[in-house]
Amino acid sequence: MTSINVRTKSLAKPIIIDGIARTGKFFLGKLLCGLENIEYFQYVSALEQIPYLNKLGAINEDAAISLLQIIIDEHAYNMSIGRNINLRYDDGSSVNNSLEAELYINRAQMPIDLNSFIDKSSMISNRLSPFITHETFPNIKIFLKAFQDLKIVLLKRHPIDVMHSWLKRGWGKRYNNEDVLAFIPLLKKNNIVYPWYISGMEKEYFKSTEIERIILSVTLLMDMEAETFKSLSKQQQEQVLIIHYDSLVENTENEIQRMEKYFQAKASTRMPMIMQNENCPIQLQSDKRIQKMNELSQNISQKYIDLILRKVVEYESVYPQTNQI
Repeated sequence: MTSINVRTKSLAKPIIIDGIARTGKFFLGKLLCGLENIEYFQYVSALEQIPYLNKLGAINEDAAISLLQIIIDEHAYNMSIGRNINLRYDDGSSVNNSLEAELYINRAQMPIDLNSFIDKSSMISNRLSPFITHETFPNIKIFLKAFQDLKIVLLKRHPIDVMHSWLKRGWGKRYNNEDVLAFIPLLKKNNIVYPWYISGMEKEYFKSTEIERIILSVTLLMDMEAETFKSLSKQQQEQVLIIHYDSLVENTENEIQRMEKYFQAKASTRMPMIMQNENCPIQLQSDKRIQKMNELSQNISQKYIDLILRKVVEYESVYPQTNQI
């Protein structure tokens, strides 16, 4: 019987920068990549889709692990030789935003020495390879099986901010309209189309208003993150660095120091310019959050107001304590 071969060695040593959509991962990625010996981050959507397709039984475990290993190695290799690099200026993942754009552009003009890559069990270079994903932490265990030394940075953000940002982006209605720019495989049951994290709640999701769908979605994802972290072994939990967006914005230097300690890497000489470009640190305005809550509270039932308040209490009870869900 033929089976999928799972690699025992890898070219790359990946970093997964994860969090719910609209938590500020690209902002975090720019700061993280200001550390020494870390490549600029890439966004590869298949890396977030494969884990939940595996969770749903659409892809078996060995196939999922093999695909993750191959995709990460391939993209890390491509980055190291300047192939398929993102040069679009207004993309957060564009190397033009890295302050090392010349490095990546020059790589594309250099000859490839395949002998330097073949039969190597170590990483491609001394630089780690970060990848940004969305809503992947609830399915992170397949990544931990694929990469023994995986580093994970999980970004958390205040639930009111996340829900309001989802509202502005239309994530309470885009799936139902079969938006072709929503690059995510959807589930379908009894003619109801919905994202993977709604599985089991599809009837409630279908009957809910746009804002209620957003509240339900974000609540479920935040609950899944917490449950997944608790289910990890102590060693696996130590592979996860939890960062709160509020602290990253307001106490930027403290969070950079935490990243330095976690990755055992110092901030590069680029870091002050990155902080200046990202306009941090800066004090967040609490009155804006009140306005957001007022918008979210329009035309929703008390049940969903209670859901928001529950997530607010849970978030504020641990923030700004470090490495807590």
